[in-house]
Amino acid sequence: MTKISHTVKVYFQALKAKKTIVLAQEPDGDRHGLVGEQYEATPLTVTAFGDSMAAACGTSDQSHGLIPQLCTLIADRIQRPIQWKTTAKLGATLRRVRYRQITTLKEDQDVVIICAGSNDILANRRLDDQWKRELVETIHMAQQHAQYVIIFPAGQLYSIPVLGKDLKMDIKKAVFQQAYEVEKICRAEHAVYLEWTRDIPCGDKKWFWCSDCFHPSYEGYHVIAEFLFNKIHTTLFDQLSAL
Repeated sequence: MTKISHTVKVYFQALKAKKTIVLAQEPDGDRHGLVGEQYEATPLTVTAFGDSMAAACGTSDQSHGLIPQLCTLIADRIQRPIQWKTTAKLGATLRRVRYRQITTLKEDQDVVIICAGSNDILANRRLDDQWKRELVETIHMAQQHAQYVIIFPAGQLYSIPVLGKDLKMDIKKAVFQQAYEVEKICRAEHAVYLEWTRDIPCGDKKWFWCSDCFHPSYEGYHVIAEFLFNKIHTTLFDQLSAL
């Protein structure tokens, strides 16, 4: 396949996706809650900012999303309740997180999670110095209010069933490139980087994906939550338990 042929195929596959995919919207339900309430300890506070993955798109209720499911696993691991909260928006880019979400953080938290980067890739935004600067600024603003900042960049976008083959090839390259840069920034800025760009078993359209074949279902988010949970180093669990 020539480069021109590939570019043309990607263009039309992206155009088709834009015209035909009807995305699952943000579900109803409270965007805050308490998990691990059976444990007798002061609750850990966790606030997440980001895109549709943090907004539980693909589920029937906010409590079924990625953040509360991940918090439930962490609560059981450290045997401590977790008070979770999300401020997230379908389609949010890193820029929106930087200028319209993280700026709403006024109260101190034990942990802040930033889930962003996917929509930057889907919008074909360049991974330039400005993008990197916005990520650094977002981390710094979160660190002003949180003991720990955890970053989830773009995940396995190239596994989304409804996207075309050639488009997914380009997306895969962009995902790995972004992950490489984000990991470097997290290391330099003392943020926790959780890698989820590969090895998540998300191929089964019957249960992993919701009806739009773009966002995970409740079951899909559970698989992702377990995957991310297993990426967390034992040291961080010990530190969270001691807060």
